[in-house]
Amino acid sequence: MIKNKFLTLTTYSIWFSELPFEVDEASWVTFMSGPSKLDLPGFNVREHPTIVFDLNRPPDALWKGVGKTSRQRINRADGEGV
Repeated sequence: MIKNKFLTLTTYSIWFSELPFEVDEASWVTFMSGPSKLDLPGFNVREHPTIVFDLNRPPDALWKGVGKTSRQRINRADGEGV
C-alpha cells in the first residue's frame, strides 16, 4: 500500500489486493491489479489494459513503441526531476 498526501488530500494506491479494505481518513483509494468486475457500493471501477515491454530490445526500439502523448509526459516528468 502506498500512501500519498497532496495538500489536504490523502490517497492510497493498493496493489494486488483480493478485495478492498478499510483505509482510514482516505480522500480516495485506488486498487491496482485487483480481481476484475468488482461490484461494490461506493466504488467506481475502470479497467485499463496492461502494457508489456520486451526489455531485451534496445532502448531506442522500446522508445519508438511508446505513443507520442506518453513520450511527451515522460519527457516532461524527466525535465521536472521525477
